[in-house]
Amino acid sequence: MIDVNKEELVQLCKKIISIPSETGNEGQLVEFIASQMNNWGFDNVEVDKYGSIVGMIRGTCGGKSVLLDAHLDTVGVSDIDKWKQSPFSPWVQDGKIYGRGAADMKGSLAAMIMAGKYLVEKRPVGDIYIVGTVAEEPAEGISLIPVLEKYLPTYVVIGEATSLRINIGQRGRGEVTIETFGKSAHSSNPQSGQNAVYMMLDAVDKIKGMSPNEDKLLGKAIMELTDIVSSPYPGLSVIPNYCKATYDRRLLVGDSSETIIKEVSNWINSEESNKLKVSIAETDILTYKGERLQAPKFAPAWKTSLESSLVKDAIRAIQSVGIKPELGAYSFCTNGSGSAGIMSIPTIGFGPGNESEAHIANEWVEIDDLVQAARGYYSLGINLTM
Repeated sequence: MIDVNKEELVQLCKKIISIPSETGNEGQLVEFIASQMNNWGFDNVEVDKYGSIVGMIRGTCGGKSVLLDAHLDTVGVSDIDKWKQSPFSPWVQDGKIYGRGAADMKGSLAAMIMAGKYLVEKRPVGDIYIVGTVAEEPAEGISLIPVLEKYLPTYVVIGEATSLRINIGQRGRGEVTIETFGKSAHSSNPQSGQNAVYMMLDAVDKIKGMSPNEDKLLGKAIMELTDIVSSPYPGLSVIPNYCKATYDRRLLVGDSSETIIKEVSNWINSEESNKLKVSIAETDILTYKGERLQAPKFAPAWKTSLESSLVKDAIRAIQSVGIKPELGAYSFCTNGSGSAGIMSIPTIGFGPGNESEAHIANEWVEIDDLVQAARGYYSLGINLTM
């Protein structure tokens, strides 16, 4: 078991938290990470055209390769009055580090880089890639895919918070839009038009009756209304001729954009299908490098078999550093949608922190968990490349 320098890890984590990196503003953090990786002897450090950073540690004799992924971006701070201190002036209290991104997921990022320092000294059999990806918060998996396409790792470890469990899957997420097209008229003479909102309410009512499928590990394939707008707005004595509803659809393994569109369309079963449209929304993100990430807002679900070599070897790896090998699944979406869901690369999740701490005021991660995570990442790097 490696002897992790706790104070050095705490200082690294605090420094990473102190650099604001809301989506689209990750550049300064990338510069710091590149400097740290170079100082600690990583063999190659590259930043791709979208702004994601990859630090490589070269293996000794061409074994399996492992990619450790942590996203760089955080959500913004909209509730500053609820924070005990500045979210970008991290503080330590009762064995925890507090600050924006502590749990989601700058603690994992610090632990991975720290593990990389020790892997440089030990040298695994195969190559290790420690990756900081941009724009995960609004679009899970999209920025990781070009990294995967370039380096083609054997395995991927997602560092999102698992409370040091090994997560072997997650539900996916799709943003489903429903549009209805009516006919405007003066509201004093409604029979001359067709109210698009009434048409939408009929569709919404039908969707409420949908029976979601369920997976024993991942949970239910829920579909929840999150937004509804009509046009013209404000409607000054005008019947709306257009309405759009947005749904958050949680996906199970096997769901595709085509099957979801077909399922929702069939459930609504409108007699005026030419006046109703079901589709998947599109992502269009401008990165700090000036490049655009564009893709459907559809992050597939994934599961990795308990019987796979990856899961069996990962269990042995974390046992070897004194971590109890509990298994679970993410309740939220991760970059695993890109690695496992789209690229079909065997993937697990392992990270410090609790899911419930993400995106809240006074977010924190336990220091002891950071140390154990660094040991875990080191052991995964050694054992999974053999």
